[in-house]
Amino acid sequence: YDIIQLARENPQKARTLCIALSSLTDSCLLASGLATSQSDFCIDIRDGDKRDSCYFNIIIATKDHKLCSSLTNPHLLDTCAQLS
Repeated sequence: YDIIQLARENPQKARTLCIALSSLTDSCLLASGLATSQSDFCIDIRDGDKRDSCYFNIIIATKDHKLCSSLTNPHLLDTCAQLS
């Protein structure tokens, strides 16, 4: 079963499955977040760059500038502030 398809149909179940895939958790959550534009997937990404990438791409896709506060990379924060 395709995790991206599952993420679209049942985001909570997909998130739980991604977290269970210990070595692939970050990649799985990032792919699911980007495919669905749902920031809930970004929260549990451990790698800071991947987490910022997840949030930033969702901000671009959804124009939800409230998510800018979730970014940790100063360059992305500045860019995000200029977008809003």
